[in-house]
Amino acid sequence: MTSSESKAGNRVLAGSCRCGVVRYEVSDAFVYAANCHCSGCRAATGSAFKAFAGIEREKLTVTEGLEDIVVFGEEDLNDTRCRACGSFLFSVVRDGAWVHVAMGSLVMLPPSVRHTTYSSAPRRPGSRSPTTCRNSTSTRHSRPLRASDILSIMSSGMRAALVRFLDALEAIGAEHEEVYDTDVRERLAAVIEQRLITKPHDVDVPDELGMFSVEGNRLVREALVSYLAEAAPRADALNLGEAARRAAVWDGEAASSNGTPVDEFLGWVD
Repeated sequence: MTSSESKAGNRVLAGSCRCGVVRYEVSDAFVYAANCHCSGCRAATGSAFKAFAGIEREKLTVTEGLEDIVVFGEEDLNDTRCRACGSFLFSVVRDGAWVHVAMGSLVMLPPSVRHTTYSSAPRRPGSRSPTTCRNSTSTRHSRPLRASDILSIMSSGMRAALVRFLDALEAIGAEHEEVYDTDVRERLAAVIEQRLITKPHDVDVPDELGMFSVEGNRLVREALVSYLAEAAPRADALNLGEAARRAAVWDGEAASSNGTPVDEFLGWVD
């Protein structure tokens, strides 16, 4: 994307490192945003979380200081910083097709972006990059919910279904601790996102869900199938717009009966 091309389309936002040597432009067309609390993002930023917004890679252009950029990682999976001052600018993710723009590097934060708190669980050993946050590929949107939406969600029983699912996963975790691993959480979240939101009832639940054993995968799959069977008709009955439906499915305040928060089990909600 060239500077002229970007200005001809969506509103363009400016970004810069701290010293001003590296500057970039990005379309104000972010698909999702998050505060990621995973150990990789905390280490990369030196803070409690990484605030970022995701967008297609071609919608970001470095306009100044290209030779002063330093890349940590691979061409299609990396963190990009200013060589001079070390500012964290963006991460290239999702096989090189997307970037996660560090919101602190934007000159002005777009009002359309709203953060969503993501998982605090540690990375699975052997993960490729400290800040790829594959769990953070959700396409949640920021349209405010109406009061009627909230009342419908509260009365739908969605949280009760989710709590039962979390209880089942917690029971499995007593014998299979890998249920808390990033890979498992991401796979569960991907199926739920597709089955309940983007492609209702049109997604098969895979046999392999990232557990270390056949038995572990079987138990997690049974719990997931049971949850979907209960949650899907409840989500359909809401008859709400996409933002409200997402709020009903991705209930960030939910926890197991023992108090373990939902983001210890599901990987974006990543």
